[in-house]
Amino acid sequence: MKDQIKWMVLGGSTAALAAFVSRKATRRVWEGVRGRPPSEDPELDDTSLAEALVWTLTMASVASVARLLARRGAAAAWRRKTGSPPPT
Repeated sequence: MKDQIKWMVLGGSTAALAAFVSRKATRRVWEGVRGRPPSEDPELDDTSLAEALVWTLTMASVASVARLLARRGAAAAWRRKTGSPPPT
């Protein structure tokens, strides 16, 4: 049980950090390409549906890949440290 809690903390914190970093990086790239930050409220009239969809799909894709890579990295570190796979 103790290892399961440790894994939950390690896996969860790496995924949260990856989400934070990926959001910051994606915003910077968006601002560089578009010349302005993404709309904070996609329901506003000044945000087109196409722009809202592109932002949503971009963020979802980048965050999902970052989370996957973070969790895989955490699992590899767990295996190196303990010699066994992370608990499920």
